[in-house]
Amino acid sequence: MCNQLITEATRETQSTKNILDVILSTVPDSHTKSGALKCGLSDYNFVYTVMGGRHSESQTRIVAFRKHKDFDAEKFKENLRDKMHTLSVNSYSNIEESWTAFKEVFERVCNKPAPLCKSKLRNRYHGYNPWITSDIVKSMHERDYIHRRAGDLKSDVLMANYGTLRKVVP
Repeated sequence: MCNQLITEATRETQSTKNILDVILSTVPDSHTKSGALKCGLSDYNFVYTVMGGRHSESQTRIVAFRKHKDFDAEKFKENLRDKMHTLSVNSYSNIEESWTAFKEVFERVCNKPAPLCKSKLRNRYHGYNPWITSDIVKSMHERDYIHRRAGDLKSDVLMANYGTLRKVVP
């Protein structure tokens, strides 16, 4: 559905004000400013729209994860046992203090073998390409999966299926 971006008069006379020129958009949020400029050369005003050059930060998510590259489960369990043995959660006056103490010790133990990392994820499809629906994304994933499997298995049948899917979702 298209939305009209121009809301002010584009032609003004002494007795009337009309919107004759329009700018329609299916993604009105991508336009930062729209309007009609009075130029003084005629009774028509110039219409304009300004599209944002950068996408908003709301489309970028920051996720936290642990790196398990050099993770040794046995060392982790041993270290956790040692640290938890020295911690007495019953010595605190309330449950919140006990929880906070446990959480701090547990996070310290976790951070050594599996450090916490942060990374930006962007919404590849819906945020930047609003015309790509979830059905199209699903078809793209299926097409890519079939292509990978065809390459791994050297299968002519899967390659033919990939060719068919490639025609449906280029």
